[in-house]
Amino acid sequence: MLFCTLISSVFKVKINRGINMCFNATIMTPLEVAQKEYNLRVSNDFKYVGYGEYKVAFTHPFLPIILENRVLSLGKWGLIPSWVRECKKSEEIVKYTLNARIETLREKPSFKGSVEHGRILIIFDGFYEWKDEGSSKTPFYISHNQGKPLLALGLLSPWGGVNTFSLITTDAQGIMAEVHNSKQRMPFFVDGSDIDIWLDSNIPYGEVIKKIKPKYDDLKAIEKSPN
Repeated sequence: MLFCTLISSVFKVKINRGINMCFNATIMTPLEVAQKEYNLRVSNDFKYVGYGEYKVAFTHPFLPIILENRVLSLGKWGLIPSWVRECKKSEEIVKYTLNARIETLREKPSFKGSVEHGRILIIFDGFYEWKDEGSSKTPFYISHNQGKPLLALGLLSPWGGVNTFSLITTDAQGIMAEVHNSKQRMPFFVDGSDIDIWLDSNIPYGEVIKKIKPKYDDLKAIEKSPN
């Protein structure tokens, strides 16, 4: 496998706010909170230093992720499938693998190889979305109404020595249907009771997806700009 200096040092991206879904996130709360809340395992060499930063998917940041057996790790946003062999190809494909639609995971070549053995969870405090109000767009910050870290479904693909991932989306529901009223999409959030069944690679995806449903009734949205 070829090794590349992955993406973040390669691209300077102009962000078109309000057009794309689920591409903006924040991490403010120390990961010790998520570790305790969700009974996560952390290796001695694990270290995360990105607190307080506004994460934009197009810059391909590292975010905390949960692997099988509830192991806390880091992943780079923008999945690179194992069949990609060239750096140039990897730089192209990550533009289109930031999000993955739950409805078509097993159909898309980029994602179907990770559905059975690459299921992960992504941790963040909240994210920004823009409400379409005709001639203008209003930014909202969405988070857990009790301040808990959010857990979103994701897919993992190790590439070039780095864990790359995509965030899974589903139809917008509840308050997200009001805020993201143009695209009608939202991250596929779950709660702590769904962690093990989603991460267990011994359970076929077809069985897993029948047992978990997106969580949305514990989300809150406040009008707020990331700037």
